Amino acid sequence: MRILSTTLVAAAVLGLAGCTSGSVFSSGSFTSALTVSTGSVNAVRAQHGLNRLKSDPRLVKMAREQASLMARHLKMSHTTSYGQSFSRRLKRSGYNGLAAENLAEGFTTVDQVIAAWLNSRGHRRNMLHKRMTHYGLAVVEADHPKRGKRKYWALVLGG
Repeated sequence: MRILSTTLVAAAVLGLAGCTSGSVFSSGSFTSALTVSTGSVNAVRAQHGLNRLKSDPRLVKMAREQASLMARHLKMSHTTSYGQSFSRRLKRSGYNGLAAENLAEGFTTVDQVIAAWLNSRGHRRNMLHKRMTHYGLAVVEADHPKRGKRKYWALVLGG
């Protein structure tokens, strides 16, 4: 199981619209209500006196696209196969504000990947950043020729 170093990007702050439910993209279909993941992250944030994160459709779309690309290419990267950096993808999404991206590969459950990110200094910093208010989380499963079924995770945080 691997996690990739984090990316944190600051941009102009703009008012945000968010919905209260999230979604996981897995094997070509959506499953709603990421209660476990946002519950886990929000529980840790609450322990540190921080606000709860709410889902943002732009960040969900970014996470879904990045997890899908990583699964398609069987490789973790903040830069897409067509050369789009995280900051470029963020700008294209229309999301303005502070943002960060956590990526992981190989963890089978949301609790495992959240725990791994919390045990990684940079990923933990992103998840516990006091200005973060919104998130998008996605996981896509792919068949790796040498490692079997692998899950590729992307968490995009914004504030």
